[in-house]
Amino acid sequence: MQIRDPDPPADTAQGPLHPRALPRLLYAVLVGFVGLGALVADLDGWPAGVGWPSILIFAALSFLVQRSSFHLGSPTAHSLAGVIDVAALLALGRTPGAVVAVVSGTAYLLLNSLRRQRLDRRHLLEIPLFNAGLKALMALAGGSLYVALGAELPLVALDWRAALAAAVLSVFWFALDQLAWALWDYIEGGLARVRRSIRSAFPTVMLIELVPLPFAVIVGLVYTQLDWFAFGLLALVIVAVSILV
Repeated sequence: MQIRDPDPPADTAQGPLHPRALPRLLYAVLVGFVGLGALVADLDGWPAGVGWPSILIFAALSFLVQRSSFHLGSPTAHSLAGVIDVAALLALGRTPGAVVAVVSGTAYLLLNSLRRQRLDRRHLLEIPLFNAGLKALMALAGGSLYVALGAELPLVALDWRAALAAAVLSVFWFALDQLAWALWDYIEGGLARVRRSIRSAFPTVMLIELVPLPFAVIVGLVYTQLDWFAFGLLALVIVAVSILV
């Protein structure tokens, strides 16, 4: 889930001295530095055999899916990118999976801001930094939870432990994402924005972002067990579905 608002909020329009601007900046910096710091510290555990071509393939696929994100009445935009990010975690491991989510999300947000001529601090620093740190935390904590439940990374076979762990991972991924962005909404727009988002969008958000997450297991297994042709074909299907949804 990423921010893509059609109109800047009131505090952005009024400049960096608005009372809500400083708490938002501090929240973005806190989450960004904690998440990215944890990712850097975890690079020593990089799994053998995972190279940058695999990272770039998953990151490009996640980026393409995010290009089809859509707006549901709050500053937050929604997409099927979580399926790709979780699949990268399952197929490559938690640290490479975190890198995929960070790289793809940051690239999308920055390029989208440049394309829409939104060159302020909120769009070029705060949102990308916050999103990067959040995605790193989601992948690192989610991967640790998946392994703690008795499953193995990378995913090479689907038994009951892997299925249970993937289900728990999906709920955890969705919940942490929603809670973190809800706090962003509260800091930036108060309870009114949070309530409006819950009333108008939450059922659809669950349908788009939570229900499809277990499909990441299939994507991960296709990557680890089948050939590049099969994975490429599945990737094309995912991009097509994201455009049609």
